[in-house]
Amino acid sequence: YGLENSEEKTLAAIGEEHNLTRERVRQIEKDILKHLKKNSAKSQSFLKAKDFLLNIVAEHGRVIAEENLLLKLNLQSASERNAVVFLLHLIEELDHFIHDNYKKAWVYVLFNNDLLHKSMEVSKSILADKSKPLASEEFLEHFKQTDFYKQNESELSDKIVLNFLSLALEIEKNVFGEWGLMDWKEIKPRDVGDKAYLVMKNGKKPLHYAEITELINKAGFDNRKAYKETVHNEL
Repeated sequence: YGLENSEEKTLAAIGEEHNLTRERVRQIEKDILKHLKKNSAKSQSFLKAKDFLLNIVAEHGRVIAEENLLLKLNLQSASERNAVVFLLHLIEELDHFIHDNYKKAWVYVLFNNDLLHKSMEVSKSILADKSKPLASEEFLEHFKQTDFYKQNESELSDKIVLNFLSLALEIEKNVFGEWGLMDWKEIKPRDVGDKAYLVMKNGKKPLHYAEITELINKAGFDNRKAYKETVHNEL
């Protein structure tokens, strides 16, 4: 779990260190977690942390991507992140949610998967129909016009709808806060030309190529630096 020095290790690697089989390490881990879950109720500090984490998951519709949860906690180091993930494993009310179509997440044990799945179907249909990235407010406006939303309105606050959206692997938000399908250039620009188009579209005014270069680098599309000569050639 990376609690000692922030370095996570596989069961096989730990087994090699202690001359144990991978399966034996898995059994020991299972027994330790079972013991800690049983005895954690005696710790007031653990119970406070547990209630705090459960409340965060609950207010997001009883499911939240692990990366989003850790971001909300504003943790300062890898060791702190690893410690929170370890605590999550000790909370009996939560399960690790692993699914091919969603980011790794944490859910309440009795989470309604159908609500999430149907919400994703409706969301992808809206984005595909509009064929352009949508700001959160605009997306919600279209979402609330669907029969699905009207039938499940009591369970779908704006925060929950957008949280469900952030869980999908096929949907992403671009640097300008607009939602779209992952394979769209407006969401994941592939080269400097795509990035130049996006900053000009967002700026909505004529720009010098040097300004465009500066805006590309400020936008933070990725860790690749744009250069004026390259932008000029692309334009």
